[in-house]
Amino acid sequence: MRTHWRLKLTMTATLAVLLNISYFVLHFASPFDARALPLTRVDDWAGFAPAWAWVYVTLYLALVVIPWLAMRRVHIRLFARGVVWMVVASGLVFFLYPVAGPRPQGVSGGVLYDLLVTVDPPTNAMPSMHIALATFLIAFAGRAVIRRRPRLGRRLTIAALWGWVAVLAWSTMATKQHYFVDVVAGFLLGLAVHVGMRRWRRRVIMSP
Repeated sequence: MRTHWRLKLTMTATLAVLLNISYFVLHFASPFDARALPLTRVDDWAGFAPAWAWVYVTLYLALVVIPWLAMRRVHIRLFARGVVWMVVASGLVFFLYPVAGPRPQGVSGGVLYDLLVTVDPPTNAMPSMHIALATFLIAFAGRAVIRRRPRLGRRLTIAALWGWVAVLAWSTMATKQHYFVDVVAGFLLGLAVHVGMRRWRRRVIMSP
């Protein structure tokens, strides 16, 4: 984690500012009314379980730890560039097509859930930045962080991380922060950015 720590610190601070602007500010400036989406069968299956907030917040720890494990400057810049792309794409949607999440109003769900809904506005549900960031983060980890591990260990680690993404996705619906369609949109956004970053990297560096 100490490798290129100044670059990593600058990246972390800059991305934190950009993410907060996209996620907490743009929807307030939107001249359009927030829309509610119809619930799917998956949304109904997830129900409402505020205790899943403890899983929901694990993304914040992963966002700090995993990028800091990268060893090469090109990977650090790749991660930062990818997050900026996601901020721009999601910010445009938050501004032009604000969607209100399906969480109930005036319901207490424990200390962590109550804190979460206090600081997290309800009108930036589509796409799920939670899932977009998690998808891109794990795809990034597979290439920049754990690729030098033995093959079996790498596969098991990647499988465990994708399992975490699946559980995280469920937590976004169980806490009613997001609809199922938000989760799908977030996954596609994260995957698209990952593919875009791979193509960008091929143009920048020729090493494996």
